Amino acid sequence: MIKPWYGGRRIAFVPVSNSQVDSTLPPGFQDQVWRRAFYDPEPATGVDRSLQQYIRTVSSGYAHIDGEVLRPVVANGPDTMGAAINALPPNHSFQVAVAVLPHAFGQHRGGWAWWDMSEQNGITDWCRIALYQDPIFTMRQNVGVWAMEVLHSTTHVGDLYNVSPAPGRYDVMACSCGTHPSTNTKSTMGWLHAGALRQHPA
Repeated sequence: MIKPWYGGRRIAFVPVSNSQVDSTLPPGFQDQVWRRAFYDPEPATGVDRSLQQYIRTVSSGYAHIDGEVLRPVVANGPDTMGAAINALPPNHSFQVAVAVLPHAFGQHRGGWAWWDMSEQNGITDWCRIALYQDPIFTMRQNVGVWAMEVLHSTTHVGDLYNVSPAPGRYDVMACSCGTHPSTNTKSTMGWLHAGALRQHPA
């Protein structure tokens, strides 16, 4: 069932690494995750590239992240998502857990989302993203990947790259490229009134 997103959503961002493969971590791992999530100005222009700014922009101010970045944790294997969920504090108020890996290279490392799952540590919705695409930390993961996976878990809107015709770069849920959701997707998420859309006769 779709969950329109109005106001703040309590989201926990958990920096998490795999002890079997992550021999090095990005410098200031926790701080970098905070910047990507909440305030990430581009050095030359000052433009905020954070997930928070993306959500505020594409929702026309209807939605924002009311969240925290927790202390980094270490998983003893590839189940980084499980380690992130288990790191949530007792009696927490989070609605979504986001595992943020150092990089997306290798198995069980790419962006992925789960929702309406059996409850674990007080939540049923979670996702996995990465800070960087490469293991030497030179190429940041696109904010579109962060947006796509977090929007899956918060709104329960699914992927749109398998539909026909696929919207491609006209919808972040089809391309994870940092563009806006389409008007139809925004309406589904609660960010456009149904009366603002017109159905084409065809």
